[in-house]
Amino acid sequence: MSNRTAVEFLIDELRNHIAEGTLDALAITRLRRQAKDLEKCQIIEAFMEEKVKWVPKIHDDGSMSISNEIAYANGEEYYNQRYK
Repeated sequence: MSNRTAVEFLIDELRNHIAEGTLDALAITRLRRQAKDLEKCQIIEAFMEEKVKWVPKIHDDGSMSISNEIAYANGEEYYNQRYK
C-alpha cells in the first residue's frame, strides 16, 4: 500500500489533471471514487494492524460508547459500521 493518504492521492491527482488540462467532470468522479476506495482500504488496514485501539461501539438502542474491546469481527465490518 502506498504511504500517501487518500487526501494526498486526491490532491496530487487533481494537480496533475489541472496541469495537463484534463480535469473534467468525468475525471473528478473517477478520482473521487478512487480516493474513497483508497480511504476504505487504509481504514480496514489500520484496523487489521490494530492501530485502532479504542473504537466507538454502537449499542442496540442506538447509543454509543467508547470501548477498548474490539467490537467488530474484522476491518470490513468496522468500516461498514462506522463509515457507511
